[in-house]
Amino acid sequence: MLKSTIIASLMALGLLTATAYAQSDLHFSAGLRYQLSSWQVQDVYYYNSQEAAQNYDSTELGSEFGHLYGPIVSLSIQKFSFSVNYMMGSWEFPKQFVDLVFDTDDGTLTAKRSELIITASYQIIPRLMLFLGFKNLTLKEEFEFANYPEYNYDTENKGSGYGGGISGSYPFSPAIHGYGTLGYLSIGGDFDGWGNLIFEGGVRLFIKNVPVFGAVGYRYESFTGSGTMNDAVLHGPILTVAFYK
Repeated sequence: MLKSTIIASLMALGLLTATAYAQSDLHFSAGLRYQLSSWQVQDVYYYNSQEAAQNYDSTELGSEFGHLYGPIVSLSIQKFSFSVNYMMGSWEFPKQFVDLVFDTDDGTLTAKRSELIITASYQIIPRLMLFLGFKNLTLKEEFEFANYPEYNYDTENKGSGYGGGISGSYPFSPAIHGYGTLGYLSIGGDFDGWGNLIFEGGVRLFIKNVPVFGAVGYRYESFTGSGTMNDAVLHGPILTVAFYK
């Protein structure tokens, strides 16, 4: 299902590009994104001992820094923009976290995530756009116990949902453009209506007569819902490198 969605999305962008490439107001870009992120759990109510959780510093109720990465393709025609972004990554959680969740210091926990985000935007005024978004999300948690491998297991949750938001940019100079995005989605399926708040802001850097840009920013996502990883925050610096036409 996910593979079919990715292929269909890329084919749609390819068709739009082929039919409108001759237009002077068509802009196309393709590149890679990378985020160094930490997964912090905000609500410890569902863990074995809420009292024990209070003995840990809140920064320990989360993962080591993990890596999210993947391709992004975007196309804009006049006031309309379309983008497809696929990201995947994994996080290791420290032993203090596993001890809190499972009441054992013998285990390790790894969370893996992949997501497809498709957005369609419309420029309401110069430099400011409204967008509608679709997200397909897969979250897998792997539990391994060094002394009791027979208890190793993993869980996988899948879901998708829709939402929207606002994005904008501002040229501080020809070489430096600020950008920002604020959005909200509701994720269904196994996630049973997770609320997904997204913020990203930073700067894009351009070099004169070179059709490549870089972006440096910060991305913050919060998830509110039910389950082991409920009320979590995923945040960290994010980098983008892309060519544009």
